[in-house]
Amino acid sequence: MWLGVSGDLVRFDGVRFVDAETLTEQPLSSKGVVTAICAARDGSVWVGRSSGGISRIQGTQVTNYGVVEGLPAGTVTAVIEDSHGLIWVGTRVGVAAFVKNQWQVEFAGGVNNVFEDHAKNLWIDVAGKIFVRHPDAHGFEQVRSDSKSVQSFAEDQSGGIWVTDRTLGFDA
Repeated sequence: MWLGVSGDLVRFDGVRFVDAETLTEQPLSSKGVVTAICAARDGSVWVGRSSGGISRIQGTQVTNYGVVEGLPAGTVTAVIEDSHGLIWVGTRVGVAAFVKNQWQVEFAGGVNNVFEDHAKNLWIDVAGKIFVRHPDAHGFEQVRSDSKSVQSFAEDQSGGIWVTDRTLGFDA
């Protein structure tokens, strides 16, 4: 289990907490608080920071990505792996997908959340506006604009998408 604590990344092995820096050959991007963590199916761990940028830990190797590598600037707000194995990162400036070892910006705007439902639709929240990208689409389409600030997305057993809003509470 990986945790972001007091600006550091630690791994809990079931007995003790170990600082991630002792597990890797290179340093992680250490600027800012850990804001998002994703354990990918290939065994890598993706770690986003409040100061922007993301680190990929694969075994003992670390690769740090930032604006220079094509990642949108700003605090990393979300990181997920979709059903196709693509890593998606939301930042306060946009959302990007890691495709063929490079970042492709897919949406500009302050992204608060990224979520994939069981039908492989990708959902994002941008300043209270909700957008969806269907599996075969090449872009996002706006589906709602009346939320104040989406805190999270969830899906129920019937496939309905639920949104928690910091002001309004739950909504479907």
